Amino acid sequence: MNPCVSLFALLLLQAGPAAATPERFWNIRASDVVLVLATIITSGVMIWAVIQAPRWAVKTQWDLQLLKEEHDRRLTLFKTLMATRATPVDFRHVQSLNMIDVEFSSESAEDRAVRSGWKDYLDALNNPVGFNDPPQLERRRDLLAELLQRMGKTLKYDFDFAYLKGRVYYPQGHEEDAMTSFRMRKGLLEVLEGTKPLQMQVIQSEAAVENGTALSKAWLEIAEGKKSLKIEATQTKTVGPAATKEDDTLA
Repeated sequence: MNPCVSLFALLLLQAGPAAATPERFWNIRASDVVLVLATIITSGVMIWAVIQAPRWAVKTQWDLQLLKEEHDRRLTLFKTLMATRATPVDFRHVQSLNMIDVEFSSESAEDRAVRSGWKDYLDALNNPVGFNDPPQLERRRDLLAELLQRMGKTLKYDFDFAYLKGRVYYPQGHEEDAMTSFRMRKGLLEVLEGTKPLQMQVIQSEAAVENGTALSKAWLEIAEGKKSLKIEATQTKTVGPAATKEDDTLA
């Protein structure tokens, strides 16, 4: 029903039996008008809430889902960096570092601190001057620990700087296996590209070596005249027309 019609009907009811006269109709108390207006407003608000409530519920659920997915992605990235912080050349470690600007992209103070820490660490990684020198290695470890500490704060982890830098387990055997595998791949690549020759060594048996030495010694004695070369001539008997012709000649 139209609110104006409802207001008009309510005013007629409040006016009483003598509301038919124009003078009585306009003699309305202010409290009655306020009551009617409050009723109309309350009804409109209730109708609007019934219509909008499902939309609010869906939007709220969607926003909560997005926040949960964002938190899960950040947590996965942080766990990967924590697990591989002793092996900075690991593919998963490098991939996670390159995703920091995406996952920590908000304008909050914590996210800005994370991106700033990643920028400092990236500058150190891209600095070729004295890359393997002990001071540069120590500086990169400090920057990585500081970056992980800032990321942990955004995820409600309170890790100490010294813990992040020093408390890490990396067996010596894993390092040796990684270095051996790297050297094997590098050496094989150099051979395939022709930048390094493939070394080969022919190994002879002991008997073959002795026979070769004896043969060389015998040829040397013959060449020096210390020993004569024995030649044995054998006569070959031919069979066929040639043999018959030879026999006729001799006769």
